[in-house]
Amino acid sequence: MKIDKEYEKEIGELVKLIGKRWDILAKLLEMKKSYMSELSKELKKSIQQLHFELKELEKKGLVKSEQDKKERRKYYRITDYSDRILTAIDQAFWMMPREKLEEWHIDMLLDVLQDRDRTDTLRLSYSESFHRICLQYPIEVISYQQAREFLERILTEKSTDKVEWDLKKRSLSAILSHVSRHKEWCEWVMKEVYPALLEYVEDEEEESRIWAIQMMGRIATNITDSSIKDGIVEKLLEIWFSRGVDPSSKFGNELFCLLLSLSSRKLFKKVMVMAKTEENRKKAEMLLERLKDNLLPCR
Repeated sequence: MKIDKEYEKEIGELVKLIGKRWDILAKLLEMKKSYMSELSKELKKSIQQLHFELKELEKKGLVKSEQDKKERRKYYRITDYSDRILTAIDQAFWMMPREKLEEWHIDMLLDVLQDRDRTDTLRLSYSESFHRICLQYPIEVISYQQAREFLERILTEKSTDKVEWDLKKRSLSAILSHVSRHKEWCEWVMKEVYPALLEYVEDEEEESRIWAIQMMGRIATNITDSSIKDGIVEKLLEIWFSRGVDPSSKFGNELFCLLLSLSSRKLFKKVMVMAKTEENRKKAEMLLERLKDNLLPCR
């Protein structure tokens, strides 16, 4: 394939910018959206420096700023264009050849993580190491029975142990992002993980509920079976229209943004149907107001 010199230059500049601002893009991908002050705190950067870097990313179409009508301040999120690029990079990264992960490596980490007589400081340190191998070797970790059973246990047991919550929030999340793409693991995800997530949606703790829908969204984004994806999106839509969900709450706002990120023709049609009933009209029109942006072609 012959590459035009100007095109080659633009690609080079884009790749260079992504590498230079990877910390911002990765954090926005993780947080879905963030205010300048939140990003500044998370990344330990000054507002002035962050403002310049975000403008740079926004100019290239990698980041988008939007006005929060309620808070009356701007928040930032990655664009669909940026999301596609980051996903492609991520998929290419996991195809890189790596050194073999031995089972005894996992065993040593699990021994400490499961021992509640150890200090939280030590266990959190081991949790960080376990998180790293879940990022680097997701298939190897989940293929190892002891690790899989451990993750299943901490998922189903709603423990107050902060180390186990850290493992759920980060390590299990990292695993789900990758195994959902593999057909041979779809059954495990839907049989062992998905039902537990639905229980978390009913939890009293808002943080647990938000985490659960984020994981559902992660599965829906990566799963290769379109019928499963449609079912998850339909369930998220059902949760959105339930009486217990307040659109102005943190959970409601997170669910709203998640549905927008999973927008499709089927979703649009379902929302149109829901808009016909008085009970659902307000929530339906909130979605329709934003879904219209996805009907416009990208420039």
